[in-house]
Amino acid sequence: MLKTVKVNKKYFQKLDLSKISSPSYVIDTKVINDNLKIFHKLKTDTNVKILLALKAFSLKSLLPIISNVLDGVCASGLNEAKLGNKYFGGLISTYSPAFKDAEINDILKYSQHITFNSISQLNKFKQLCVNKSINIGVRINPLY
Repeated sequence: MLKTVKVNKKYFQKLDLSKISSPSYVIDTKVINDNLKIFHKLKTDTNVKILLALKAFSLKSLLPIISNVLDGVCASGLNEAKLGNKYFGGLISTYSPAFKDAEINDILKYSQHITFNSISQLNKFKQLCVNKSINIGVRINPLY
């Protein structure tokens, strides 16, 4: 089982890595907080919304800290949408190359925005989204 160990930067130089079980994540919370200050300033100065891509960063022990600054998450499926809902409760934007018919209603329950991978996917699920007032989009590749 993975264990997250939070370490402040000033203590990191004294950290004996041999005493930490492997594998482990060692997180410098000062760096996280410094980055969150930058995000907060960016949001304040530009009025943008900033989402955390859960696929790229899924250390759920840090989500309560991050959710105080960021506006929500980008989820890649049902489980990430549930995770985002639990820790953020803000904007959940879900994208998947292929949404499963059996999961789409649950995904819509947690998401405020859905991005589809094709026009056929959009056509298949569009009415469900419209009925639930979900914002929709289509991912395109300009080369094709």
